[in-house]
Amino acid sequence: MNRNEDLSNQHHERNPTQPPSLTQSARWPCPKSLERLWNNSRKTFNEYRNQDGWGQGKREELPQAPQRLSDVSTTNEFTAFLEQNGLGDEKTRYTFVERELNPWSTRLGMFSNKLPATKSGRGGMDLLLQSQASGFPVVGEVKVKNDKNAFFALIQAMTYAVELSTPGQLNRLTKHFVEFGQLEPSKAGVEIAILMVNPVNDRTLDPVLRLIGKLNQRKKCDGLAQLRLLNNCGEEWKIYS
Repeated sequence: MNRNEDLSNQHHERNPTQPPSLTQSARWPCPKSLERLWNNSRKTFNEYRNQDGWGQGKREELPQAPQRLSDVSTTNEFTAFLEQNGLGDEKTRYTFVERELNPWSTRLGMFSNKLPATKSGRGGMDLLLQSQASGFPVVGEVKVKNDKNAFFALIQAMTYAVELSTPGQLNRLTKHFVEFGQLEPSKAGVEIAILMVNPVNDRTLDPVLRLIGKLNQRKKCDGLAQLRLLNNCGEEWKIYS
């Protein structure tokens, strides 16, 4: 693997909380750069083979769901709220499937060259959701108040999504989650939803929205069906794509 051309290494070896200069747009990662990193990462991860389930591992129990979205102050509170209330509007609706799932968490998996893939992972995506419009799996990355910026959330979500986007991984989903039982891996893709809950001022938001729009328009990331960013104003969601 060329470590300079891998999206996962871009995320895990650099500090994504420090975005490129917002005063010099030329330093922002252009769509072509992210598309190249995505496709190179997906090509590498396409060799991964594992049909075992992910398991739940050790994780905190969810707290009682707040009554109002505006009262949410942590990712786990939001997850509890989402389980009860769903997410989105009439046109764009997501339902909860699982939380803290790492796409390549495995004990028995291997790559096609027979090398073991025994890494337990680096944590996991905040949420695994399902799009009610497409039926596709959705990587949900949650940002509550000021815990991370939109740029960080985008890179982290793309890292998990590319690892879930291969036909082998999509087929794995069909075997272990009833919600994806009718999914056709050869025709399906993965979606991304960046969820900014009770957001505070974020200087990266506008550039990230422009970048998301360009990625959606160009459709050059193989296996990536759609990116959206959602933020709430009180109890209502605004959805950007």
